Amino acid sequence: MKEVRVFKKGSQLHTPVALILTLMMTFPGAFIVLVVGYWFLKTGNPHGDFVWSFVLQLALFWVLFSWCINILKPDGIAENHFLIAKKDTS
Repeated sequence: MKEVRVFKKGSQLHTPVALILTLMMTFPGAFIVLVVGYWFLKTGNPHGDFVWSFVLQLALFWVLFSWCINILKPDGIAENHFLIAKKDTS
């Protein structure tokens, strides 16, 4: 896959694969947050329902924010696959 970073030699399949792999890299942090919220829900804590609903929203935010940060990082997907200028991604 040497042609992944080269725009003119890359296939159109490289961009969705790169986006999916980057999305998958954000899951471990969200899963940790979800485990903590699930623990609160199942331990009988009086605030368990509130914590669980908050954690669900926080995990979704974590995934989306982390995914966007990883796409826009220097020499990342935005520069290599979408040809966005380096000054616009940093």
